[in-house]
Amino acid sequence: MGPVAMLRPPPGTSSQTQPDGRFRLFSFPFLG
Repeated sequence: MGPVAMLRPPPGTSSQTQPDGRFRLFSFPFLG
């Protein structure tokens, strides 16, 4: 879960609008 936490930025950050948001979506399927 370490790397996953790094991929998905904490809530309330500008990262949500950045392309990093795509990585968050990809991290969910990997977890489940």
